[in-house]
Amino acid sequence: MGADGAPGSGDAERTRQLLADALPAVWLVLLAALLGPLWRWPPPDLPPPPVTFFSPRAYPEALAAHTHLGMVYVTSPAQLRDSLAVARRHGSRLQLDFSTVLLQDRAPARIDRRYRDALGQWHTKSFAPLPEGKLKDVPADDALALRMASYWPVLQAYRAQVDTLFLIDEPYMHGVSHDELGRAASRVRSLMLQHGLRRVQLGVVFSGAMFDAGFARHVADGAHALADEVERYHQRAQREADPQHAAWAARFARERLTTYDLAGNLYAGGGIPREFDVVAYNLYTATLLQDAVHRRTLAWFAELGASPACQPFKGSDLRDWRQRLSFYRDGPVQADQAGDRRLLAAVFRCKTESVHALLQAQPARPGRRFQLWGESSANGFLEFDARGHVDAEQPELLVAARVDDEVARTLAFLGRHADFYRAGLVFFVYDDTVDPSIGLHIQGASHMPAVMARVFRAAGKAPP
Repeated sequence: MGADGAPGSGDAERTRQLLADALPAVWLVLLAALLGPLWRWPPPDLPPPPVTFFSPRAYPEALAAHTHLGMVYVTSPAQLRDSLAVARRHGSRLQLDFSTVLLQDRAPARIDRRYRDALGQWHTKSFAPLPEGKLKDVPADDALALRMASYWPVLQAYRAQVDTLFLIDEPYMHGVSHDELGRAASRVRSLMLQHGLRRVQLGVVFSGAMFDAGFARHVADGAHALADEVERYHQRAQREADPQHAAWAARFARERLTTYDLAGNLYAGGGIPREFDVVAYNLYTATLLQDAVHRRTLAWFAELGASPACQPFKGSDLRDWRQRLSFYRDGPVQADQAGDRRLLAAVFRCKTESVHALLQAQPARPGRRFQLWGESSANGFLEFDARGHVDAEQPELLVAARVDDEVARTLAFLGRHADFYRAGLVFFVYDDTVDPSIGLHIQGASHMPAVMARVFRAAGKAPP
């Protein structure tokens, strides 16, 4: 059986029951928040949660001047030193993602090639796993320590600028299990203590609500459905001697969406290892609009019942509601900004309120902080044709306005839940970047002045 296991019937119902069981604790938290000032006077003067951008390659001076916190991928000791030096000059701190350093590609022989069809029958995929795909493994403890060895002197030299080490980005989507994630955190924690980094925290970013087993099984089912769709097309085209099939098969064998390989290999057990001090999640509107795994995610949230905003999506498929957006249509641009705003606001509320509820239902751990990730990339708000292909010509100001709306929604959500997301808000992404796992060019916010101004105002750091 693959890492995601057999399909669970009634996952949304079981998750809904877990939410119901957690409600007394949630009400106590809300009551304490409301009544706290009555027995604590004066009330604690907490600073607002930090707001920043994720800037994968480095922490640039232009960003450091406006933000108290930054986040970068770590790729080498020299690159790490350069970003920490910028943070020191500007009185900032950094969150450091060590995924590239710590993880190793899963060997193709260790990747489960089975998928499950709509009837629950298991089959073998026709195409071999890609050699450098999204599936990863955590090295053994000794190898993990060796991979980290050259970074400790830099981290020690700039310890005042180091906020949190994020070890594995979206671990369960990469096939890393709960136990392996916890093992990695325990080993790195031990190494941190050996090097005197007692105040540095450990963090993890989950894709959507993958920390919830019901949601994770829903995503795993979506991956199986996509693999099944690919296989049914492949087999039908072979039978019918489709003249375009050979070219398609050759292209699919060497480059494709990672979801095909993920089917049967996602970790769908959920849970958050206790070793982590900071827990974050991302679920971008672009993902819901474009990733076939999430065709029925809003419908799943509607069944969960955590957000009234989800009810219009009950029983819906991605294609049912995406066609209502004016920027997913054939022909020239015919923007319906008011209609798009209403629908995108409903999508935003549905996804954020649902994942927020699932996060609140997780077992508490003293001292743990939560972090929200928001969307500042243009990719989900470009002009597309009805099939979801990007148009060649783009109305840049209109696209930027859609991004700005999404940023405003996210900041408003943070404002309503600032006491919960004390670790702040990270917008993805600052500058243009590339997702190497799928070769996707991602358009960042640095070219959108209104978006930059809004985020920098929220960050609240006066530039020198």
